[in-house]
Amino acid sequence: MLNRQLIRRFYVVTLSAIAFFLPLSVWLLTFFIIALVMVWFADGGLMRISELKKINPAVLISCGIYLVYLLWMINTSDLSFGLSELKLMLPLLVLPLVIGSSDSLNKGELKTVLSFFIAGVVLSSLVGFISYNLGTNISDIANPRKMSLFITHIRLALMTNLSIIISVLYFFSDTSKKARLIYLMAALWLTVFLFLLLSVTGIVIFAVLLIISLFMIVRKSESAIIKTSLTLFVSALFISAVLFISGEVKAFYKKGNAYSYPLKERTVNGNAYLHYPERKDIENGNPVWIYINEAELRKEWNLRSSIKYDSNDLRAQKLRFTLIRYLTSAGLTKDSAGLAELRESDIKFIGNGITNRLFTEGKHIKSKIYEIIWQIDYYLKGGNPSGHSVTQRIEFFKTGWHLFIRNFSFGTGTGDYRNEMIAQYQRDESKLDPGYRFLPHNQFLTFLVSFGLIGFILICCSILIPVIMMKAFRSFLFNMFFLIILLSMFGEDTLETHPGVSFFAYFYSLLVFGKERSEF
Repeated sequence: MLNRQLIRRFYVVTLSAIAFFLPLSVWLLTFFIIALVMVWFADGGLMRISELKKINPAVLISCGIYLVYLLWMINTSDLSFGLSELKLMLPLLVLPLVIGSSDSLNKGELKTVLSFFIAGVVLSSLVGFISYNLGTNISDIANPRKMSLFITHIRLALMTNLSIIISVLYFFSDTSKKARLIYLMAALWLTVFLFLLLSVTGIVIFAVLLIISLFMIVRKSESAIIKTSLTLFVSALFISAVLFISGEVKAFYKKGNAYSYPLKERTVNGNAYLHYPERKDIENGNPVWIYINEAELRKEWNLRSSIKYDSNDLRAQKLRFTLIRYLTSAGLTKDSAGLAELRESDIKFIGNGITNRLFTEGKHIKSKIYEIIWQIDYYLKGGNPSGHSVTQRIEFFKTGWHLFIRNFSFGTGTGDYRNEMIAQYQRDESKLDPGYRFLPHNQFLTFLVSFGLIGFILICCSILIPVIMMKAFRSFLFNMFFLIILLSMFGEDTLETHPGVSFFAYFYSLLVFGKERSEF
């Protein structure tokens, strides 16, 4: 009896450790997944697999996701990459089997596990925030995603959203005032951090979760005051967001008055300007391709910076273009006179790849919106989307869709989609530079490319059928988690990193198979 209790304690401890290290350490995450499997073996878990067909067939059905990856190795020529995919996706097999064949967590055990997850996300966010603000790398000032030190910022944003949901649920359900205060502080800090991190995917998901949660409260509430207040609150939030974004769009296209007209022919040194008024690129409303003398820029820049004018900046962008855009954003001529107006901090910003003075002013939300508008504007004007996080996704999707159509029924195979994507970029004569020809950045499309329509349907069935069989959709927490995953899959290859696939497999298994149905 004592051994059974001890094993159970180890089971909860390892589950808690996995939850804690999801946002903190890939290596320790892997270690504790292995530890969980060892505890499961010690508890006779392997013998219980044969009983699952009768006791809980939904667990076996969920393993169909991994089975698709395994079966589609038959259609794979790149065995090395295929095997690495099978290794990466192991949590999709291991965690459902282990958690699904173990006794469900009771209310107290579940609270322990979820609280450790919140603690891990809070710790990850605090360490990242402090490191970011104490850092000495000047380029980080325009790149708040650097606050995610241990995993990609998008995966951290997904975990942050789920942690906020869990914290709010325990704030309302816990009986301890001290515990409720801790959960409230966690929820508030993580909400602030999410907006500091400036993950577009994470913020969009947060907005959707907030609207749905408030809608559910309105629908269930019997108080007319609460219904009216929340409806007005949601409406006000939506209208404010629309007005703010539309205002930023109008500000982007508002014509600047930095340059004099008619266009002057010569610099103050008597050298000829180049003007290309037909090119419509703008920075802070100012046209980029006027008042340019590159000979003067090259000479003066090379005197002030160790990064040469004709080389790349530290973000692998052509430095001359970064410099010209930055000078334009500051309303300066692109010659020796304009360069002389730059401070030493400006020189460092430019060398680090910052293209607009706005990005150095600490207005992160405005800067992010400006960056997105600029990317879309530049792309629509025929610009190369390489390195632009929003518009290059359009090219990723187009290429991935073309590849899916070429392999409609069975896809490319588990290990071939990477090489086939590269080949498809070449067939499409993509605008993207070779160094930016990535995967589709849409998990649904990645499934379609890899496994075709047949494999995609099998994966969807493997995910959805257990949810229906276990009635997991009755759980608010599961629904919020599932919504986070689904929304993320539209803009990311969510399952193409170890933290991403582990996050999905862990919480899917825990919330579908591993907890008592009455909890949340």
